[in-house]
Amino acid sequence: MTMEYISGAQRATLQSMGLPNDNGFMKDFLGSNDKSTPLTCGFFRMEKGDPLTYKYGFDEMKLVVEGEVIVTDESGQSKKGMPGDIFYFSSGSEITFSSASCATIFYCALREMISSV
Repeated sequence: MTMEYISGAQRATLQSMGLPNDNGFMKDFLGSNDKSTPLTCGFFRMEKGDPLTYKYGFDEMKLVVEGEVIVTDESGQSKKGMPGDIFYFSSGSEITFSSASCATIFYCALREMISSV
């Protein structure tokens, strides 16, 4: 297959990440079939509430699509992400996300799909 297409992916219902605060949602939409270097993309939404901390076991890039998100790494470095801003997290990074309102973020990750359409 040379091309896959998903209409309206940004408007799709995202699934709870099942974390205690229940204000993080995500959904993988497309993934490669390459088992040696898998690539997956999808959307992540961070809603207002307690911060969400995640330890990465893979490399990932995130693009803020709408809203604002505060991203803090394990060293304490913190950045406010706005639409159009890109973040990169290397495997092993421990990252904390928070939002005063809500943020929608597109991601590409070097991992196999964990959820699907």
